[in-house]
Amino acid sequence: MEDLHHHAQEEQHREGEIDVSGNGEQAELVVSPARTAARRVPWPPRQHHDESRSGQLEPERARSLLTAERALLRRSLAEVGTAQVEDRQAEQETGDVADPALSLEAQGIDDAVAAELRDRLAAIDRAVQRVQDGTFGRSVRSGALIPDDRLEADPAAELTVEEAEADQGSAR
Repeated sequence: MEDLHHHAQEEQHREGEIDVSGNGEQAELVVSPARTAARRVPWPPRQHHDESRSGQLEPERARSLLTAERALLRRSLAEVGTAQVEDRQAEQETGDVADPALSLEAQGIDDAVAAELRDRLAAIDRAVQRVQDGTFGRSVRSGALIPDDRLEADPAAELTVEEAEADQGSAR
C-alpha cells in the first residue's frame, strides 16, 4: 500500500502538481526544467537485492540502470540547452530594462548544470564500457569489489566507498 502511495506522489510530482494542503487538494507547480534538472533523482525505483553480495550486480541489471540514467541525462541536457537558448534570447529582447547581472547569472547556472550533466553522462559511458569489458563492479583504482548497494545507488561508481571518501578527504 505504501508503494502505491509513493508511486502516486511520484506521478503527481512528474506532472507538476503537488498536494500542498495534505488533504488531497492540488496546486500547480511551475518550475523551469533546466533549473530542476540537477535536482532530479535519476534512478529507477530500487529493487531489493541481497546486500551481502559484493560486485556481483548482474550485467543486465547494470545495463538497465545505466541506460535509464543515460536517457534521463540526455533529456535533461536537451532541457538545459533549451533554457540556455531562451535565456540568451531574453537578453536580446527590448522592453523593460532588466538587471544584466540576472541574465548573466541565469546563463552561468545553465552552463554549470550542463557541464555537470555532461560530466555525469561521460561517467555513465565509462561504466557502460566497463560492463562490456567485464570489469563493472570493480574499482578502477584498486580492482576491489564495489558493493552492490553502492552500484544500485550509483551505477557509474568507479571507486569503493572508502576510496571515494579518501579522495574527498584529501581534496579538502
